[in-house]
Amino acid sequence: MLALLFAGALSVTTVPHGTYAATKCAFTDTNLTIGSVGEDVRCLQQYLNANGFTVADSGVGSIGHETTQYQTKTQAAVMQWQIANKVSPATGTFGPLSRAKYAQLIAAPTTVTPPPSTPVVVAPPVAVQDPKEEKARDAINDAHDSYDDATNDYEDAHDDGDSTGSAKSLLANAQDKLLDALYSFIDEDYDSAIDSANDAQNDIDDAEDEMDGKSDNGDRTDAKNAISDTKDDINSAWDDVDDAHDDGDNTSKAEDYLDKAQDKLSDAEDSYDDEDYSDAIDLTDEAEDYIDKALDSVGSSGSSSDKSDAKDAISNAKDDLDDAWDDVDDADGNTSKAEDYLDKAQDKIDDAEDAYDDGDYDDAQDLIDDAEDYIDNAYDEI
Repeated sequence: MLALLFAGALSVTTVPHGTYAATKCAFTDTNLTIGSVGEDVRCLQQYLNANGFTVADSGVGSIGHETTQYQTKTQAAVMQWQIANKVSPATGTFGPLSRAKYAQLIAAPTTVTPPPSTPVVVAPPVAVQDPKEEKARDAINDAHDSYDDATNDYEDAHDDGDSTGSAKSLLANAQDKLLDALYSFIDEDYDSAIDSANDAQNDIDDAEDEMDGKSDNGDRTDAKNAISDTKDDINSAWDDVDDAHDDGDNTSKAEDYLDKAQDKLSDAEDSYDDEDYSDAIDLTDEAEDYIDKALDSVGSSGSSSDKSDAKDAISNAKDDLDDAWDDVDDADGNTSKAEDYLDKAQDKIDDAEDAYDDGDYDDAQDLIDDAEDYIDNAYDEI
């Protein structure tokens, strides 16, 4: 049911009152729900299909193949219709509130405008999208994908007779929070949608831990908590930056930093999935550094530091990197981690040179600071 609901709810477009296809059904006072049978069910399916709340894309329940059977696909389509028309609670049962809303919609007059004598071409309006809407949609979809994966893992573990701990109850909690996130999204309360999606993701991660037998894995728990905290910090920072922008402050630099923080967070999540928990924590630390820089730069004029200072910093970092490579080459034992850090330092120096060429000397200095941090990490490894 959750999968059926998610299949359309995040992309559903509410049909304005007065433009619903006039599918008139003779509903009785009896609620239509799972197991109901009759021509009123067929008429309801025809109405839903005609107005964008598709019961099925093909086969039974699809347009032209409506049936008298009220099953899960009909329930999911009704639930989408209820959410779009703010019939609460959206249970998927077509009861008195739904019948009243249907009567209101079907009775609304439809305005027919005659075509003009001369064709008029009107440019489509430019949609202005709330940036939080996209973040909320991504958070919900990511959590839903994780939920599907975790549910499959649970079924496999259960079939194999493996211990699943409290995974079942955690996944049930995650399902509830995903539905809360979806309802908040429909109500355009994107902050609540993001929070609920993140809470669902935490429950899903805990369920996976239970199935892996790693609920006491300190590194894994620390990494998971670090990622969750960084997500919250990024969302909070975006709120502050948006407020500053509304106040007329220059936030372009801050937005760049938050984009970099999001990239680091994505890398941290990849490392977590690869079970490289220490790297995940390191990446969240880097993301937090970018968040701090974003908040520090809110309202700044974007003026550059002295060009010669940036040039000297790049030159010094190159010398430090050469020395570090010499020391790593001379070191005994496994130096693969140190080499990885030096490769990252080289990438930062390359980025700093690009920023220098673009005249962004502040950014060049920041990138060199990151490069020097990686060099220090390499020395720590050897």
